[in-house]
Amino acid sequence: MRRGIKVLSVLMLVCLVFTLTACGSSKIVGNWVQTMDQPGKANQLQNDFGEIQFNKDGTYKRAGSTKHLGFGGVYAEEGTYDYNIQKSVLILTPSLQNGVVMDGTSKLSYMCYVDGNILKIAMGDSGDIDSQVILERKG
Repeated sequence: MRRGIKVLSVLMLVCLVFTLTACGSSKIVGNWVQTMDQPGKANQLQNDFGEIQFNKDGTYKRAGSTKHLGFGGVYAEEGTYDYNIQKSVLILTPSLQNGVVMDGTSKLSYMCYVDGNILKIAMGDSGDIDSQVILERKG
């Protein structure tokens, strides 16, 4: 009898862990559009996160502008992503940048927070507010 209760408890815990993990990673799935790079500063398509789409299959596409760097071009990238909701870490692995095939060794790491229809991405591991990009869910 006790063994059955232990097995049932372990199975329920495993199911709960998978459910929480699945719900967390699905929070990021969808289309996101940058509304500002710092609170109070409208800045659409002014950096690499102008628009980004996260798909259920673990792939992403993004487009932005390089105007903030003094160039007038549009930036495009696609690849795979890994979002760890518990650690608030987003890792992007580009496979294609502006038509150039990447070797898959370049990984970009960001602090990432999803709150409903708001996605906050901070450059680097510190999550510094000065480097934060804010996007809203599109559609």
